[in-house]
Amino acid sequence: MAVGTHRLLLGAACCCLILGSSGTLGAHERGYSTIQPVHENLKAAVYPFTMPFTNLVEMTRWNWEGHAACGPGGCGDAACAHAGCARLCCPCGPDGRFWARADYLVWWTRGGHVPALVTTGSPTDPVPGALDQPNTQILFGDRAFNGGARSGYRIQLGSWLGDCRRWGVQGDWFDLGQRTARFSEASAGAPLLARPFFDVLRQLEAVHMIAFPEFAEGNIDARVSTGFHSAGANLRRNLYCHFSDLGATEGGQVTLGAGNPPCRRLDLFAGYRHYALNDRVTVRTHSTVDDTQFDIRDSFRSRNEFHGGEIGLIAERFHGRWSLELLAKLAMGNNRQTVTIDGETAIRVPGQDGVFHFASHPGGLLALPNTNMGTHERDRFALIPQFGFELGYQLTHRSRVYMGYDVVLWWHVARAGDHIDTRVNTAFIPPPEPTQAPALPEFAWDNTTFWAQGLNFGWEFRY
Repeated sequence: MAVGTHRLLLGAACCCLILGSSGTLGAHERGYSTIQPVHENLKAAVYPFTMPFTNLVEMTRWNWEGHAACGPGGCGDAACAHAGCARLCCPCGPDGRFWARADYLVWWTRGGHVPALVTTGSPTDPVPGALDQPNTQILFGDRAFNGGARSGYRIQLGSWLGDCRRWGVQGDWFDLGQRTARFSEASAGAPLLARPFFDVLRQLEAVHMIAFPEFAEGNIDARVSTGFHSAGANLRRNLYCHFSDLGATEGGQVTLGAGNPPCRRLDLFAGYRHYALNDRVTVRTHSTVDDTQFDIRDSFRSRNEFHGGEIGLIAERFHGRWSLELLAKLAMGNNRQTVTIDGETAIRVPGQDGVFHFASHPGGLLALPNTNMGTHERDRFALIPQFGFELGYQLTHRSRVYMGYDVVLWWHVARAGDHIDTRVNTAFIPPPEPTQAPALPEFAWDNTTFWAQGLNFGWEFRY
């Protein structure tokens, strides 16, 4: 927690540094806050309840663009070009009240660890395919999956609530899609295929055999999938504006658009944020032993669903056609964790008449009834910081391209692979047998940290 807080403070400090002047302001430089002091009568009416936030009370009065002080022509771009009006407005940035942004994302995420699920080995080993045998090789598992680069997209829509660009609303959605790692193998007996586990009754490493020379044949399909997306909506308020050449042009006019003089702005935004992280691990096997067929399925699913509020700062600097944006924000709210464990075993036994007799049982190999099977839920408070920067270039008065980098950090998430217990009481394997031994595998909450980071390449249009 301390590391995340330190990073957030560092990001906020960077936003302030880019907006701060390097020395004494020149004769034609202006730096000012767009939040006006609260009138004494209004301050007295709300005191003492808002004493620490008296300047923010003005933000609730909703008098942004119709204010008489904005100029005789209202508060459009023409009126905001006057230095006197600009102190109440912030005509810094590209033209246009509405904006739409579309990003292509190349992000990396932290993979989810999965234990060893499929092995092979030598038939001459005492327990072929078991994890403690000298010739055993792990074919799938015992590492993290879905941690490489992946493609996604992000869309943002926004609008200034008037031409003065002091208040605005914006909403965004980004999705990294569903990424899946898959292993599939079939064998008529060679190579050997097995699913490893620890037998708690015999206290040794054991296997469920899928394919073995002259004994069993079969196939296995294992998949690990991960998905991550987010959505949010915010109210945006300009806090600070700075113009390097405000009032220096003829007639006190400031040229707007792609040819803006150098300017900076700092905006505060606050609103709602949603994050969702989904994991799934599924193993399906089919094997035939002495004409008896076994179909076994184990499924582990996790879902982390965050709903809460977020607050942050956006610092922007415009110099000619170039622009730089820094972002620091923090989401705070509830993370609903859900882990669902399910399994099934189907057995087909040939009868004397040649017809297969079918029987189905709940539970597989690592997901068993009366042990860990079921849906497990809990709520946890979560903090999710995000930092980013973007470098942009203005193509026209309405169009801009940019590229940037973002990082999202999410503590205390539940991953599907972390809830796979490979300790098995074989008495619970279908069909179950009466036992006084411990109910294993068991379910126990296990949290880890998730992060997502990467590059974005985007295009913005304003009108």
